[in-house]
Amino acid sequence: MSIDSSGSDPIPHIIDGIPIHLRDVRVYISRPDLTVNPTSCEPFKVESRLTGSGANFGTSADDTTAVVSSPYQAFNCGSVPFKPRLKLRLRGGTGRGAFPALRAELRPRAGDANIAAAKVTLPPSEFLEQRHIKTICTLPQFAAETCPSESVYGSAQALSPLLAQPLQGPVYLRASPGRQLPDLVADLHGGGLGLRIEVVGHIDSIHGGLRGTFEGIPDAAVSRFVLNLEGGKRGLLVNSQDTCAGKQHADARFVGHNNVGIRLRPTIEVNCTKSKKRRRG
Repeated sequence: MSIDSSGSDPIPHIIDGIPIHLRDVRVYISRPDLTVNPTSCEPFKVESRLTGSGANFGTSADDTTAVVSSPYQAFNCGSVPFKPRLKLRLRGGTGRGAFPALRAELRPRAGDANIAAAKVTLPPSEFLEQRHIKTICTLPQFAAETCPSESVYGSAQALSPLLAQPLQGPVYLRASPGRQLPDLVADLHGGGLGLRIEVVGHIDSIHGGLRGTFEGIPDAAVSRFVLNLEGGKRGLLVNSQDTCAGKQHADARFVGHNNVGIRLRPTIEVNCTKSKKRRRG
C-alpha cells in the first residue's frame, strides 16, 4: 500500500515571519477498524520518501530527497487459526462424455489467517476437454485489457470485509510461457476503489486428476470467493465416467500466510435426480 501526498497541503516553511525547522513529524491513526494486522510473520518495512527544501523556498531546484525505512514484523502468527471451507458442484450432464459446469465456493472463516496458496485436484472422473479450447488471451492483451471474448470461460467474484463492493470479473485462459497448458486467470475489478487483482491458477494433472495451483495470493481478508466455469460447448471439463456411479471427492490443500497448512477432501455435489416425465391426461 502507498499513500500519495501530492494532494495534501505542503508543510509551511515560515509562520508569521518565523522560519520553521521541523525535527520530526508524527502521524496517529485513531479511527477504529481502519487498519488491520497482517497474518504473516514475514519481515516487512515501511518506506518513506522525504523532500527537504533548500535555501530558496520559492523553487524546487535546490531541494533534496531522502528515502528512509523502518522494519516491521508480526509475531506468533502460528497461533492464528486457519480452516477454510470449500464447496464444489458440477451442473449439467452426469453421463460419460458430458461437459458439466463447475462452481467452486471458498469461504474462509472470520479471524483466520489469510490464504497464501491453494492446490485443488479434481477426481479422475473429470478430464480437461482440450478440443473446447478455441482461443486464449496473450500476455500483452491481458495487460492492455483487450482479451478477446472467446477467451472467457467463466466468471469469478470475491467479497472482502475491507471493501464496500465485491471484486468481480471474467475468467480467462491466458498464455503461460514455459507451460504445456494455459493458465486459468480471474481478472477481478471493482471494490469501490477501482482495484484490479488477478488470481492466477496453473493447470496440470497429477495421478490422473486435473489440478489447479494458485500461488502468491495477497495477505488480505476474503470472506467469500466464487469461481464459475461454463459447461456445454464452452465447458473445459468432460466426464470420463458417470459421475452418479459413486461419490466423487476432490483433494484441496491450502496454506495460510501464517505457514499453517490444511488438507480437505470435499465431496463434489452432483444432481443425480432423474426427471420424471409428466403424464398427459
